[in-house]
Amino acid sequence: MTLALRLAPLFFSLPLTGCLATVNSGGGDEAAPTAKTDAGQEELRKKRNALELSEIRLSIAHMQAQLGETAATHAVAMAEAELELARQALAGTEKALAIEESELALSLDRSRQNVVESEQELSELEAMYTAEEVADMTKELVLSRGRTRLEQSKRSLELAQRRAEEQRTREFPRRMEEARLGLAKAEWALVEARAGAERGALERRVSVLEAEHALEDLRREVAELEKKAQG
Repeated sequence: MTLALRLAPLFFSLPLTGCLATVNSGGGDEAAPTAKTDAGQEELRKKRNALELSEIRLSIAHMQAQLGETAATHAVAMAEAELELARQALAGTEKALAIEESELALSLDRSRQNVVESEQELSELEAMYTAEEVADMTKELVLSRGRTRLEQSKRSLELAQRRAEEQRTREFPRRMEEARLGLAKAEWALVEARAGAERGALERRVSVLEAEHALEDLRREVAELEKKAQG
């Protein structure tokens, strides 16, 4: 076999190999930019969605800030009103106890006076029936009534004294302490309401600023991606 016949298959295969290489090389160069473009579009889409959500979050932050401010103002106003009522309650309790103390003293004076009058009446009856001749039955009946009236007057005085002691040592101080405690609670509630309003205002401001900064960052990122897509 001649040398030409031996080399013929090799020469026939060269153009085919070159063509395949050309096809494979050309197809890869066209697919890579397309995949890169699709990835960029997908990232841009996601960023736009995130931007829309961020705008909604900022609107919500503004709404919550407004509602929080209204609620805090209302809470402070209510605490101020409660404090004023507590002050009035304390003043009213002081006046009421002063009146009740006067009534208590008057009741004791009346009870003591009843005892004195009952004793005087009994003494007069005893003196009168001693000087005059009266039937024993009538005398004993009248004196018995006088003694009973005196005994009841003494018992009434004793009960009035015990009641006065109870009111002066327990009830009156308890009512004053409750009124003072109510005032102290109202004062502290106002302090808490004002502190809560200040703290809430700062927290709401932070929330709004965070939402604004997040929105600005996303807008900048979207703008950069759009610029790349156009270029």
